[in-house]
Amino acid sequence: MVGAIALNELHFIWKHLSFTIVAASVMIAISGLIRCQVVNNRRPRLTLFSEDRGDAGQKAFTGTVIALMVLSAAFSLVRIGDVDLAGHMLAYGGELSFATIFFLAVTLGDKLRSGVQRIDPRSWHGPQWVWAVSGVAIYAVALSGRGPDVYSLGYGSSLAWIGLAISAAAALGQRWLIASLSLGIVLAWQFRLNSSVNLWDYAIDPFTFVGSIVQTSARVCGTCFRAGTKWYGGRKLEDTTIDVVSKAA
Repeated sequence: MVGAIALNELHFIWKHLSFTIVAASVMIAISGLIRCQVVNNRRPRLTLFSEDRGDAGQKAFTGTVIALMVLSAAFSLVRIGDVDLAGHMLAYGGELSFATIFFLAVTLGDKLRSGVQRIDPRSWHGPQWVWAVSGVAIYAVALSGRGPDVYSLGYGSSLAWIGLAISAAAALGQRWLIASLSLGIVLAWQFRLNSSVNLWDYAIDPFTFVGSIVQTSARVCGTCFRAGTKWYGGRKLEDTTIDVVSKAA
């Protein structure tokens, strides 16, 4: 009885934490766009102390994060009917996976630490490929009803052992981001932070899949475009050189 009450309280905290982080992330992105537009519309002025500007930008971003986190947490207590806003998000979007919470928390933490500097997203390219491929395998079968049922693999413990092996291998290679993510997914599933008993629901959700498939597709298209432009430019330069040499001869 006590264990069931503790699990219910833990699930309640997890649900509201999910709502708070997602709501704050969306609000931070919107406020960042507004701030960029305001800065771009200002008259250019000479800045003598770049470090002071960086510290000011970091303090401004930190204050914005704290204010928006508090505001989104307060919104999670607002009730519409018999359910609060976090419950409505749960009903329409489903429970967030540990992977999404981890990604948002690490991204916000990096932004808080770096201030106005641009964050290098290359450390997430590997996980995004895994999320994109896994999402296609899971959701394509679920929507079409054809192919092997990859989702059913998450009901046993075999996938958890694979996750622990990935975490250990990543730790040996000092890839601490991957190691923490894999270990966190297994622990979140073990402690049943979501109501699901399937490990896949802790490793991926529709939000993670859509974001990953969009970003990986954009990177692939960008790489192909740059390769095509480089090939076309080199080919044009070669033809021009041949034409000049032939005329000189």
